[in-house]
Amino acid sequence: MDNFTSREFRDALGKYATGVTVVTAIQGEKEKIGITINSFSSVSLEPPLILYSLAKTYHHFEALSSVKNFAVNVLDANQRQISQTFAHAEENQWNNVGFEISSRKNLILKPNLAVFECVPFSQTDGGDHLVILGRVVGIFSEEGDNPLLYFGGKYRSISPIDAQ
Repeated sequence: MDNFTSREFRDALGKYATGVTVVTAIQGEKEKIGITINSFSSVSLEPPLILYSLAKTYHHFEALSSVKNFAVNVLDANQRQISQTFAHAEENQWNNVGFEISSRKNLILKPNLAVFECVPFSQTDGGDHLVILGRVVGIFSEEGDNPLLYFGGKYRSISPIDAQ
């Protein structure tokens, strides 16, 4: 039996800095879906695979877990508001958000640090989340070297450590 509470587990996980991404997709012909995700990771170089975890309580869970393609948009430190917008289910969350639709029919946030265009590779039950692996079929990378981070329940940015 576990000797810690869910809150203690969450607090300990908060000691691990993560990048902040927004997973985007188009459901059907028109419905734009976007959700802030910090459970993003590279998996494999050959084939190129990434993963993210999607909460089963997410209001667009069924739609996002069944799309034919999706994009993972890596946010810059100046995009805290974008992260907050897509962290909550809001009816007008796409208002005032710059984006374009790629040739692969993915929603690409503008600006961004990097984008991974994916097709679903596999899905695995992960308790209260679904772990989604995506095969990367396209990448975009823009200028910038200051990602938005999340650590200890707060947004952060990085600064270089001087070489010793």
